Amino acid sequence: MKKPTPDPAGERVVAPKAKPFTLRADAPHLPAVFSVAEHAAVQALAAGAASPEQQQLALDWIIHKACRTYDLSFRWPDDPTGLGMAFAQGRTFAGQQIVRMLNTRLVLETRPATEEPK
Repeated sequence: MKKPTPDPAGERVVAPKAKPFTLRADAPHLPAVFSVAEHAAVQALAAGAASPEQQQLALDWIIHKACRTYDLSFRWPDDPTGLGMAFAQGRTFAGQQIVRMLNTRLVLETRPATEEPK
């Protein structure tokens, strides 16, 4: 990054001009797209009234579109803030937690309420 250069008259500092930036359609901070069916499925899931098909559709939307669980988190250096990769990684992490819960065996243990989970 260029450092500010003094004005030829020596009165003020001239900041370097920012590079032009085009917002990519896959920018990680943009909201996930959804269809009417996906929208209804997520709302029905939240209300506890989703059919089995709606439950699957809602989870599929959450894992694949909202969290982008299986997308690559790396962002090219054209991101002026450099935070795109961190934001994408946060989305991915949320999806990974959901997938982990779906793919691991549920273990029901009896332990005192004060004991920390292992």
